[in-house]
Amino acid sequence: MAEPLSSNLALRAAERRQLTVLFCDLVGSTQLAEALDPEDLRAILATYRAICSEIVARHGGTVMQYLGDGINVMFGYPVAYEHATGSAIRAALDMLRSITGGHPDLSALNVKLNLRIGINTGQVVVGSDGAGALGEQLSVIGDVPNLAARLQGIAQPGQIVVSRTTHNLTKGLFAFTDLGAHDLKGFSKPVNCFSVTGDMLDGTTLSSSQRENARPLIGRTAELGLIQQHWASAKSGDGQVMMLSGEAGVGKSRILHSFNRQLGDEDMNIVRFFGSAFHQHSAMHPIAEELQRRFGLRKEAASSENLELIKDALRPGHAHHLPALSYLLGVETDTTADWLAHAPEEIKRATFSAVLDFYQSLADATPLLMEFEDVHWCDPTTLEVISHFIEQLKTKRWLLLLSFRPDYKPPFQSMSHVTSLSLNRFRRAEVINLVNAMTGGKTLPRRLLEQIVERADGIPLYAEELTQMVLESGWVEDVDGRYRMSGANMEQAIPASLQDSLMARLDRSPSAKEIAQIAATIGRRFSHDLLRHVSGYRDAQLRGALDQLLDAELIYCEGSSTQASYEFKHALVQDAAYQSLLKTAQHECHRRIAHALEEHMPDVCSNEPESLGYHYAAGGEHARAFPFFVTAAERALASSASLEAINHLENALAALAKTPHSDARDAQEFELLVMLAVPQAAALGYSHEHVNRSYERARELARDQHDNFAIFPVTYGLMRYHLLGARYAKAIEHGENLAEMARATGSRLIMAAGYRAKGAASFYCGEPHAALDALSNVIESGMTDEERAEALKFDVVDIKVAALGYASWAHWQLGHADTARRVSDEAMTTAKQTGHPFSTAFAICFASWTHAFCGDLQRALDLSQEAFVLSKRHGFQFWIGWTEVIAAWSRAHLCGAYDVGVEKLSAGIADWKDTRSRLGLSYFLYLQADLLAANGEHDKALGILDEARSFCDETNERFWLPELLRLRGEILFAQTSENGGQSEALFQSAAAIAGECGSVALQSRALTSLTGLQHKLRGCSDAAPKLEKLLPALQDGGLTLDHQKARRLLETIPTGPSTGGA
Repeated sequence: MAEPLSSNLALRAAERRQLTVLFCDLVGSTQLAEALDPEDLRAILATYRAICSEIVARHGGTVMQYLGDGINVMFGYPVAYEHATGSAIRAALDMLRSITGGHPDLSALNVKLNLRIGINTGQVVVGSDGAGALGEQLSVIGDVPNLAARLQGIAQPGQIVVSRTTHNLTKGLFAFTDLGAHDLKGFSKPVNCFSVTGDMLDGTTLSSSQRENARPLIGRTAELGLIQQHWASAKSGDGQVMMLSGEAGVGKSRILHSFNRQLGDEDMNIVRFFGSAFHQHSAMHPIAEELQRRFGLRKEAASSENLELIKDALRPGHAHHLPALSYLLGVETDTTADWLAHAPEEIKRATFSAVLDFYQSLADATPLLMEFEDVHWCDPTTLEVISHFIEQLKTKRWLLLLSFRPDYKPPFQSMSHVTSLSLNRFRRAEVINLVNAMTGGKTLPRRLLEQIVERADGIPLYAEELTQMVLESGWVEDVDGRYRMSGANMEQAIPASLQDSLMARLDRSPSAKEIAQIAATIGRRFSHDLLRHVSGYRDAQLRGALDQLLDAELIYCEGSSTQASYEFKHALVQDAAYQSLLKTAQHECHRRIAHALEEHMPDVCSNEPESLGYHYAAGGEHARAFPFFVTAAERALASSASLEAINHLENALAALAKTPHSDARDAQEFELLVMLAVPQAAALGYSHEHVNRSYERARELARDQHDNFAIFPVTYGLMRYHLLGARYAKAIEHGENLAEMARATGSRLIMAAGYRAKGAASFYCGEPHAALDALSNVIESGMTDEERAEALKFDVVDIKVAALGYASWAHWQLGHADTARRVSDEAMTTAKQTGHPFSTAFAICFASWTHAFCGDLQRALDLSQEAFVLSKRHGFQFWIGWTEVIAAWSRAHLCGAYDVGVEKLSAGIADWKDTRSRLGLSYFLYLQADLLAANGEHDKALGILDEARSFCDETNERFWLPELLRLRGEILFAQTSENGGQSEALFQSAAAIAGECGSVALQSRALTSLTGLQHKLRGCSDAAPKLEKLLPALQDGGLTLDHQKARRLLETIPTGPSTGGA
């Protein structure tokens, strides 16, 4: 009998890993003890243990302890392997079958036994605790074994009960019954339990049901086309072999499944074989399994019943193969003993002949598609059979598809009818398409999407499992058809479904595992030199370990000898290696890395200060980490790397928070928060809640300060936050506070900031004269370049550039189109002179609006595309959505593709809203309604205008209100001329509101619509004289599309009083 934790299981240092734990208990053992002689009971228990131990070993498990009549088993340690959780359940099923089904050894003891089994999967700390006997020295710490024991306790005799985690990892492999939630001793919350009711699967591969329900294939069009070509050749009698090679998870099974679905109802035979990691030394195992499925054999059926099924399946003339096939399939016959008397080579030849003849007969009847998945796990005898298949099919209607991993080198590549096809990793766009398909088209937050793309490394399976983990984790919430962050960051989290396969890859190189763990702590990329300093290994010893990792294809190498640098092949492999370390070991390793960097690599200290900050912080030396993070943030801000600056500053604040509290620490925190809010506004959006959080915390720290210069950046930041959130009253309030500070200090910079706040808020509130007066004070303030550079420490945009941008809009509204264009050009020139990317993006985006106002759609499109490229490069999320909207609107009108324009513009608004910004939203909604109307979707357009009007009423944003009214009137009249009266009233209201605020440009648009409508309704117009009177002012300001439309209209209609009804 196998002993638990026998001497061949070396004790290992404790580590973190995913385990599946099985608890098995013998039912009625107390009654047995009472009824039996102790010696007889001992024999029964020994037999029971021996049977179960053999089954556990066969399925890759390890008996951890015998507890009286109970057995404690773990799967996934000391060596992890793929499908460990499924193996645990399959072992449990076999244990039940053997113990309750009359195993010969138990039958000889004349006893009937039954079992209760509980199984749970999760993260544990496992390894030697260095005390006691061998079994006691190995400990499994965590609630995983505790829950497995509790599940066993609620199981009925003959029942296997598993946890939700175990169920989720294997629900496509086994049939389950949901037992609901149970209150279990020691657990604070009810635990969802499931009972295993059957094995849906033949081995460790995908079941038919899983394959049928697999997600649609993303990409791989060329590969599928190539397989189709070979299938066409095979069907014509030119037999073909295709070998699909690719990494684990790259989609070999998926492409075969998709090809099968494409075949539909073709008249053909399909044969599928699956290599098994657990049967690499079981002769012809994949072939035996396929035949068992095909013939409908059942393990519990009598041999005579299965024998009849084999006979029925054989074609005429193949009856002589019955002994060989029966032996292969484990079905005993009257002639089995005689059959076994033959020489082994004779039995092998007969078996090969039977198998080859059987499958060839399928190809003789109809075209045959034969698929061999995971050939790298096939036993040598099966590989021989495959070679015979390849030789035999050359002139048959037969396509053989073989799939395997790249490290396997098949022996049949040199044959002329054999084609190799390597499946490469997905490109970035394909990974994003896959993620979008899984989310049903709902957009994930960009940061989360980027993490999935980066960590998936182009492996479709990794992308799927990471996305599924995100959707099921509670980290995101569905808000208006888009996902938003609502929980923790996914960084370094590994889906439970991938834990076993990733650890299995590391466990295949046990002597190099420590180096892999140290390297993973350094990062995705690491140098030989740094690894040597940290590990303490000698060069030869280190090279040997690295060679093992290279041979296992866990890492790449660049360079040679001690100058070499390395990179983990997959981000998730790095994460798995790192997470297998205990936290104390992680901390110590990080400290050693930081000290090695500072002592031996000064170039890293100066060029990558964030690396030292990271390792010192991860090693618990937060005071030493702090200055490195601050230095890194200052370097990032100097190059407008906003996202990087945010990360470094947040890390600096986190490190600072773990140092002793003092007034000096509060002062440092205040400075960092003011610094942090600037890149947050640039990257996330001015009105993002993170920006407000930074400023509110800074204001709290400065509450007792009376230094206007210290408080000023916070006040300005809060003004900008409320302005971008379209809380104009609050923004104006903070602007007035800035004006008071300016008067108290006499600071030209604070004065300019106050006027900049007043000018922007006044414009959005529909007061272009007041806006221009305030903005002119900024433009003409005479601020020096040094003062403007100082302002960039608390604002995301150059203060003069911002004033020029808003001034160009105000000039256009006041009818000064030429001045608007000139000032807009000046803003772009000034921004580019500063060399400040965000200011440049600001100026170009504002210019795109100016030219859109003037009717120059091509120029608006060109500018928006230029700004989009710049914003993408620097991660300016606020401008990305903005430019998408303007580009979509301009392009749609230029090309007439309104349906596409509506879709892209709506997506742009959604992206822009993700920044939590709302100022100017009425204009974006106007553009959306305008395209909907142009596309004939009048009711939807009116709904959008309702939303825009409600927004204006809520926020007092009135700069575009006349246009909202005018467009509503145009749409209503387009629906039916019976709406003429409503439209006329709307045009009159629009003209009146524009006139009251002094917006000559918007008043001319409203009067043009009103004049045209009245002419259509009555043949004349009393609005025409007003329009005629307004045109000279527009013309003096510069010709625009609006002016040209108005002039053409006036030339076609008579003027005079309007008479008659609508």
